[in-house]
Amino acid sequence: MIKKIIDVISLASLGLFFGVIVWAAIWGEEPRAPGHLSVQSKIIVWDTAPVAFGVSWLIVRYAKAAVEKFPRVFGRRGLLFYFVQVLVGVVLLERLFLILSKLAAG
Repeated sequence: MIKKIIDVISLASLGLFFGVIVWAAIWGEEPRAPGHLSVQSKIIVWDTAPVAFGVSWLIVRYAKAAVEKFPRVFGRRGLLFYFVQVLVGVVLLERLFLILSKLAAG
């Protein structure tokens, strides 16, 4: 019973995090006084610890079940592994091009 309660809390924190991100992406941030964070930013900051715990908890709790049910996706060298590798490569290339453009301009 305790594990299910922690699952619900973890999913709720993830839902809140993604909900605020989508809300800010669609409607933008509300006006704020200079030097102060908006409400959306404060919610994201206060939700970072529950999101970090929630993601870790859900991965540890359901990793075996996911590998057994979807081995081609979550297996040792599944599709998710290659997707993460490509994503890391794209981010690193973007950073490299950003650094090179700053060096060329300055």
